[in-house]
Amino acid sequence: MATQRAIQKFTDLCSCRSEEIIIKISKERLTNKQKTVLRMINGLQEQEIITNATKFSEKTTRILECSESTIWSCLKTLRNCELLEYSSKDNKGIPLRLTKIGMKVAEELNKKNKEVVRI
Repeated sequence: MATQRAIQKFTDLCSCRSEEIIIKISKERLTNKQKTVLRMINGLQEQEIITNATKFSEKTTRILECSESTIWSCLKTLRNCELLEYSSKDNKGIPLRLTKIGMKVAEELNKKNKEVVRI
């Protein structure tokens, strides 16, 4: 029983530390555009707006005045980093949304930049 509690404490500590590390790496290594996209998706979720990646990409292209391929590249990178998820050919019907750690990263980015990015 004591061993289980010790293991649980260690697991909780590692989990917290891992989140802190992921947030620090994200803040340091994501591009400005990737950070902006992450913050925009966070703003949509706060407003409870459900969208898919295609609609988001089309709107964001106009707002950020960049190519659609740039936005798709950002989305794919953020998905590969497990900061967000959206439908693919293998699993259809998933709306564009941040993962738990993606929300934490976006919240940290919003603390740094006082204005919340909205669409």
